[in-house]
Amino acid sequence: MRHLAFRKITVGAHSRPFALGWKIINEPFMERATSFMSELKLRLGYGITGQQDISDSYFPYMPLFTIGYPTASYPFGDQYYYTIRPNGYDPNIKWEETTTWNAGIDFGFLNNRITGSLDYYYRETNDLISRIPVPAGSNLTNEIYTNVGRCATRVSNSIFKQKLSIIKILLGIWV
Repeated sequence: MRHLAFRKITVGAHSRPFALGWKIINEPFMERATSFMSELKLRLGYGITGQQDISDSYFPYMPLFTIGYPTASYPFGDQYYYTIRPNGYDPNIKWEETTTWNAGIDFGFLNNRITGSLDYYYRETNDLISRIPVPAGSNLTNEIYTNVGRCATRVSNSIFKQKLSIIKILLGIWV
């Protein structure tokens, strides 16, 4: 149950994903085009995903304690007792969230003997998680996992990824 690893206030981004498709070729205004065009479809999609698997600790947002090493034990009488030390933590850490948009057009000609698609993807990640050094004395460790920033990606440098497939050609004869 790793998804319970964050405070209730930051757990479970409410993703409302959707995907839509419109077969334009089936519309009445495309009747004349069906003599040479066999497929024309518009696709749109949107979604948000979260990344909560960030460290070896199930609770990176709360103070935890670790039993110290034998070399850090204290003698009391003839017995040595281990110390208990606090671990570093970030009380404000949140899930990484990646928002993705995509759009595409599928097309086919000559009874789908020639097919292809144009696709565009945009992906933006917020609240990136990284292990960073912290100033001495500001936390209980030298490094903590925390949210550090955001990045955005557009497939093929914001241009359409093109794919054209010619199928069902055998020895130069249409099958």
